[in-house]
Amino acid sequence: MTPMYLRRKSLPFVEKPLRKAKGLIEPEGWSLMRTGRGALILAVFVLFFTVGASASAIQVYFNVRALSSDVSPVVVDGHVLLPVRSLASAIGLSLTWEASTGRIELKTEDREIVMHINSREAQLNGEPHQLRTVPQLKDDRILAPLTFLAEALELTIRWDMETASLHLSDAAIFVSDVTLGEEEGRTRLDVQTNAPVAYDTILLVDPHRLVVDVHGARLGIPPGEQPVQVGVARCLRVGQFGPDVVRVVVELNAPVGYEAFTREAQPGVSLLLNHAVDSLSWRDTEEGGELIIAAPSSAPYEIWRLVEPERVVIDVFHASLNAEDRIIVLGDGLVKQVRASQFLPNVVRVVLDVNGPVEAKASRKEWGVSVRLEPPATGLELAEVEPVEEPVELLKEPDPDFPLLPGVKEAAEKTGKGLRIILDPGHGGLDPGALGPSGSKEKDVVLDISLRLRDLLVAVGCEVFMTRDEDRYVEFPERVRLAKEGKGDVFLSIHANAFRFQEACGTETFYHPDKQSSRLLAQALQESLMKELGRTDRGVKTRRDLFVLRESSIPTALVEVAFINHPDEEKLLREPEFRQRCAQGLFQGLSLYFQQRAGRSLGPVPEISQDAGDNPVAKASEG
Repeated sequence: MTPMYLRRKSLPFVEKPLRKAKGLIEPEGWSLMRTGRGALILAVFVLFFTVGASASAIQVYFNVRALSSDVSPVVVDGHVLLPVRSLASAIGLSLTWEASTGRIELKTEDREIVMHINSREAQLNGEPHQLRTVPQLKDDRILAPLTFLAEALELTIRWDMETASLHLSDAAIFVSDVTLGEEEGRTRLDVQTNAPVAYDTILLVDPHRLVVDVHGARLGIPPGEQPVQVGVARCLRVGQFGPDVVRVVVELNAPVGYEAFTREAQPGVSLLLNHAVDSLSWRDTEEGGELIIAAPSSAPYEIWRLVEPERVVIDVFHASLNAEDRIIVLGDGLVKQVRASQFLPNVVRVVLDVNGPVEAKASRKEWGVSVRLEPPATGLELAEVEPVEEPVELLKEPDPDFPLLPGVKEAAEKTGKGLRIILDPGHGGLDPGALGPSGSKEKDVVLDISLRLRDLLVAVGCEVFMTRDEDRYVEFPERVRLAKEGKGDVFLSIHANAFRFQEACGTETFYHPDKQSSRLLAQALQESLMKELGRTDRGVKTRRDLFVLRESSIPTALVEVAFINHPDEEKLLREPEFRQRCAQGLFQGLSLYFQQRAGRSLGPVPEISQDAGDNPVAKASEG
C-alpha cells in the first residue's frame, strides 16, 4: 500500500512555530493526503467518511470545484463509491450507460474504462482489472469504486477531515511563478498557478522556515534556490516535492506568524508575513520615561487607556513577538512594569501598568514605536500619534423620538448617552437563514435577540439603528449603508450558526483582519457572551469574505450566538429566557468595549419588568 501521511491543514494565522518530528506536523487540524498513485484509503478515512455520510452529505471537489450531484458517495465493505456522472461531467469524460446490460463506459482521448453494475470485472484500455467492490445503482444513479477511478484516470485523492470533503485532482495545475515582495512593509509571498488550488502551510523551526505545499500541481518553472533579502525572508526555494505536490520554502530570519489567502486577481495563493517585534526597552528621561518597541517602522499600532487599574496599552498589528525579555519591572515611578504578550496570532500587546494618571504619547520611529510617558499637567490625557483610523464623531444628544419598547425599565442614569449603535439581525424575509432540527428559523431567532438588545441599549440612552425590525429581507449594501457613512460608533451583526454535522456547537465572533479597530469589539463581545451563556468557546476569528465585515467603515463584529442545527442549542434558542441572556451578554460586551476603548461603561443591565418576547416576532421565533 502506498504510504499516506498526516499534514496540518491550512490555517489563516499561525501564532507559534510548530514542532517537526520525522516529517510529521503534530498539532490540531489534521487532514489526510495521498502521496502516490494507486493508494488505498486508510481505515480512518473510511471510518470518518462513514460517520460523516450518516450525518450530512459529503461534498466532493475536482480541481477545487464542487461536483454537482443529488447522490452522495457511499461506503460499501470499506470502499468508497463515487457518483460517476458528476465526475464525468467535471472532467469532460464521455459516459455511455446501457441499462439493459448494466454496462458503463467512460472515454477520454487516451483511455477507455468499462465496468458493469454488480460485477468486479472491469477493463482499462482493453486490459482486465479486478475491482475490490462492485459498481451499483442508487436512486438511478451510477456509483463506481473511487480508488479504481482514481488509478485509471490518474487522479490525486485528498480527504479534508475538518470540512468532511473529498478533493480530487488530475494534476493539470501548474505553478507558473513564485515571487517575494513587500506590501505595506510586510513580506509577501505569491505563488501563481493556472487554476484554483488546494494548499497547506507549515511553519518549521531549527532553522526557521515557512513551507507552502500546492497540491495537485506540477512545477512550471525551473526548480532551485535563490538568496533574497525581503523583510524577514532570506532565501527562497522551489521544487517538485512529489508527483503532484509543488513545495515552496521561505527561509526566515525570525519565526513570525502569517496570513494565507487565495489570490483574487489570478489563481494561486498568497501569504503575508507578520512584522517581528524583536525587543522592548525602557529609558528614564527628565520628563518621565520612554518605552522603545523595536519593530519595522511600517508596523501599524494603536494606543489607548484602560482603567481599574490604570494601564496604557499599545497594540502592534500584523506582528509576532520575538523579544526574549517580555516583562520589565520598574518599581515606584510613573510605571510599575511593562509586559508584552502575543495577544492574538497577529497582534502583539504591550501593557504599561502605571502608578497613577500619566500623559502618554506614541510616535513612529525608524526603529519602531516610541511611547513617552510624563506626569499629567492637568488631569489625565492620552494622546495618539498617527492613529490607525479617525474616530467617529459621537452624537451629542440621543434621538428623543426613539421609543423605549415595553419590557425594559428606563435606567435612571443615561450611561449610553451620545452613543450610536447599528444592529443587524441576519437574514429575513425570503431568506430564512439556517434551520433547526425542529424547524426553527435563524431569521426569527436573531431578530428577537436583536429587539431585546435594542430595548436594553435604548434604556440606557443609546441611539439604536436596526437594519430590520421586522421579517423582511435587506440587501447587503443597505445593511452597511449607515456603517459605511460613519453614522454609528459600532456595527453588530447577529446570527445563529450551523454546520454540516450537528455535533458542532458553541459561540464565536468574527471581525475583518484588515480592520483592527474591530478586533477589540469582537474580543469584548465574545468574552461577555461566554460569561453569560457558558457555551463552548469557539473563539474570536477573522473572515475576509463576509460583506458586512469587509464593507463597514466603523468597528464591526459578527456574532454567532449558538448553533441552531445542534439539537440542544436549538432548544435553548427557542427559549425566551436564553434569548434574553444572549441580549444581555451582547449588552455587556458592548459595555466592556466602550469601557476599554473610551473609558466609559454602559453600567448594569437594565431591569426587565416583563417578558419582551410578548410580541409577534418573539412568538414567531417560538415556532
